[in-house]
Amino acid sequence: MIPRWSGRPLRELMPTLEREIGDAPTVSAARELPSGARVALLRHEGHRRLIIWRVGAPKSDDWQVRWEKECATFLRHFGCEHWIRTRVDARVEQCAVFDEPAAVRT
Repeated sequence: MIPRWSGRPLRELMPTLEREIGDAPTVSAARELPSGARVALLRHEGHRRLIIWRVGAPKSDDWQVRWEKECATFLRHFGCEHWIRTRVDARVEQCAVFDEPAAVRT
């Protein structure tokens, strides 16, 4: 079960997830937001990876536009606008994966 994130600003979520994964070589931390969006931060093969997803089928005809806007909002609040979108999970319509660029890897 993914812990809920509520009553706290979105800008505080990324630092919280970063503290939870610490310096471990392979670990992850995730939260579910009141809107139903889920966010996970992983440390994998020497870099950080951000996954944003929703469970269930999209509920509107313009879901793709709304989804891209939602992903952009997360990236902006997390200071990750320069991260590279590496894939979209074809099995889950609303799932985006962003990798930290090599130049800023921790």
